[in-house]
Amino acid sequence: MFTKRPGRRVFTLIGFPLVELPAVSCARSRRRAAFTLVELLVVIAIIGVLVALLLPAVQSARAAARRADCTNRIKQLGLAAHIFHDANGRFPMGTETDAAPKIFGSRFVNWTHSLWPYIEQAALHQQWHHNQGWNTKGNIELSKTYMPFLHCPADTSGGFTVKEENIFEWSRNNYVACYSADGNMVEPDAPHDRDQCNNDPRVNPSVVSGKRALFNMNVERSFKSIVDGTSNTVAFSELIQGPHDSRDTRGYWWGWFGHQYTHLRSPNSPLPDRTLNSFCDDTKSPCTGNSTCWSTVINAARSYHAGGVNVCLADGSVQFVVDSVDQLAWEGLASINGEEVTESALQ
Repeated sequence: MFTKRPGRRVFTLIGFPLVELPAVSCARSRRRAAFTLVELLVVIAIIGVLVALLLPAVQSARAAARRADCTNRIKQLGLAAHIFHDANGRFPMGTETDAAPKIFGSRFVNWTHSLWPYIEQAALHQQWHHNQGWNTKGNIELSKTYMPFLHCPADTSGGFTVKEENIFEWSRNNYVACYSADGNMVEPDAPHDRDQCNNDPRVNPSVVSGKRALFNMNVERSFKSIVDGTSNTVAFSELIQGPHDSRDTRGYWWGWFGHQYTHLRSPNSPLPDRTLNSFCDDTKSPCTGNSTCWSTVINAARSYHAGGVNVCLADGSVQFVVDSVDQLAWEGLASINGEEVTESALQ
């Protein structure tokens, strides 16, 4: 027979217990699996460590990619200069104007304009009015043209603006031609009629040293001019553009002061560049607007690549020069006629 006891099921047979089972509750507990707070914090910490480890690697890879892209772009300028030389028997002038005393006359062509046909910009070269100035009606709109081949991907592109003169968003560049080994923008005796400060040894060291660079104003140079050898002489380097929507003259390819640089300052020098009058904005790189003369502007090679700048040599090769380069070796690298040893600058 079967009998019941409270809380148990007891099966008996003629009074003798056979099986005794605990009572089973009909309500089964239902628990959802989840992270505890400690486990969640551990997971977050692990993810944070992984991100901290991976982020520098990602940033380094991006920086390396930008530097490689920059290397390719500046190399194209070197190759274009060679093609120009093959076609004309000389390199393009740094700046070509009407002969003095009409330097501010109608004709104005920089090396940037001259290389257009050789860097797949033949259409733009045909549109540019080469017998007019950069600020004439025919060329003003073209001066706003963004030039990707003159822009380093590590820098930000910005426009040149002088509101009081109705100049807005004229484009800039990052690649500049070497105008001096140890002096100012205009080398001694270069044909121009703005001032004579370029011939003053008190403000232009090149007067005494006699060193010359591959490019300058209204001077023609060829491979024969490079006494030091094309593999020991720089042609182009980098420059940090002036801030967007500013009147900083550094990095504008179409005008007087933004497409050239000198080795008087070391790469990424803490010493400020020297611009004309108020055409300086040190938001991105150091400068001062106290150039004593029009011809004594100083722009240094600068970049956002960690530790140095890319330079394109006269033989078309590209090298990376570190900021800590010996100053004399750096100046020798820019000179076409100094007969210096430049290996230390390129290590």
